[in-house]
Formats: sequence, structure tokens, C-alpha cells
Amino acid sequence: MTEESKKKKPKLSTSELNERDQCLKKLQEGGELERLKSVLYAQVMLQRSFKDSMQEQTREAVQRSGGISEITLDELARKLVKHGKQSVAPSIEADLKSKIRQKCFGA
Repeated sequence: MTEESKKKKPKLSTSELNERDQCLKKLQEGGELERLKSVLYAQVMLQRSFKDSMQEQTREAVQRSGGISEITLDELARKLVKHGKQSVAPSIEADLKSKIRQKCFGA
């Protein structure tokens, strides 16, 4: 089993989708979503390894595409977002999930 297939998310049921949508709406209405994004950004950017990894990934993507003039911004963004999501430290991810649960469900 590849690393990518391990990380694939299971499909959500209708009730789970509704619950997720309600949680997102609650976070957006209270301004909490933007605050959580800011906290996540700050935590991730403090990781030196994350910044170095993203810089290296950018260089590699540009080189593989044949140079800076040969890669589109959309293509580069797709590759970097995928890598960036996979590179967030598990402790940061767990902390963010805990904060979301607390804000949405009071748990």
C-alpha cells in the first residue's frame, strides 16, 4: 500500500457532510475560521523544515517542468499544495483538529 493510498479520506455519509457543513458555517460566522487559519499558518511557518521542504519542492517542480517559463502557476500551486498538506507535522494537525472540535462541538 502506498503512502498516498493510506492518506485517502473515506467518503462521508450525508449526515457527516451536513455536520461538517454546519461546523464550517459556525466557524465562518464567528470569525473563528480565519483565526484558526492564522494560527495554523504561524505554527507551520515556525517549522524550519517545512519552509526548506517547500522551497526544495518548488525548485524540483520548476526543474522537472523544463524551467520557470514552462510551468503554469496553477500547475505549480497544485503540486505545492499537495506537498504542503502532507508536510504538516502530525502534532500541528492534531492540535488544529482538537481546536475545531472544541469550537464546533464543545468537546
